[in-house]
Amino acid sequence: LTDAGVDVSQCGTCADVPSGRGYVFLQEESGKVSAVVVGGSNVEGWSDWKQESDTGITTEYIDSLLQDKSCVLLQREIPEYVNYAIAK
Repeated sequence: LTDAGVDVSQCGTCADVPSGRGYVFLQEESGKVSAVVVGGSNVEGWSDWKQESDTGITTEYIDSLLQDKSCVLLQREIPEYVNYAIAK
């Protein structure tokens, strides 16, 4: 990602938690698709994003993350309230 110029300075890792996984199932006869997502590390470490507080993520912090950015990718594997906070 960094070779393509993507800013990953705010990305983190959870060394003690396995990565998340996604499975897509295609029903051969009907063509219907279903999916299952196992969150893994993607769902860890987001509790501060639930609401603004002394220890939580503030609107000002989010604004600083998005300053001078032309695009934001919202991930469906992380908690919905995090995507909502970024999208507001």
